[in-house]
Amino acid sequence: MNLGLRSLRESRPQCARIVAAIGPEGGWDDSETARLLNAGFESVHLGPRILRFETAAIALVSSIQLLWGDLGETQKKEGDKDEMH
Repeated sequence: MNLGLRSLRESRPQCARIVAAIGPEGGWDDSETARLLNAGFESVHLGPRILRFETAAIALVSSIQLLWGDLGETQKKEGDKDEMH
């Protein structure tokens, strides 16, 4: 099954490490896909647009950071000011 990242985040809300394999131009062939799935990878997509490798890598890392925490909301501690730094 080919999920979007948001669906993957919902099924795996806790994630300590992600290893990604970004597909080549033209996509993976069936044998490559089977080897990746057998190795434990999960097939996800970044949406309907076809991205260049360089763009896909940046989009993937940014999305992962947003969905699993690095760019997500943090809890404010008592006394914290609402400031941008």
